[in-house]
Amino acid sequence: MDTAVCHATNVYTCPQHIVIAFTVGILVAALTAHPVHATQDERLRAQKAAERVAAIKTLQAEMRDRATLLRELRTTSNRGVERAHTRLAREHSKANQDARARRMDALKVPVCSVRNCT
Repeated sequence: MDTAVCHATNVYTCPQHIVIAFTVGILVAALTAHPVHATQDERLRAQKAAERVAAIKTLQAEMRDRATLLRELRTTSNRGVERAHTRLAREHSKANQDARARRMDALKVPVCSVRNCT
């Protein structure tokens, strides 16, 4: 059998068994050695590579869960801010309408006093 070296894991391998490893966002093919050709050291390195893959997958799942929770928290917070701003805008608009109504009432001249003056 023809053997090769995977430079990412330094494992001597034959092309019959392949384990896919994700290392720092780059897809690396870590070839596990064929049992006939493999030494104990090669098997140990392949096992460590497989454990690394499992650890990376676990970390990615945790990061995905954390990102989802943060996104939900941000969405909830934004909804609360939106409600508060809507309420404040409503109160401001009502205050402006009340102030305008008071100014208009102040400008009105009573009809009876105008007739009495002429």
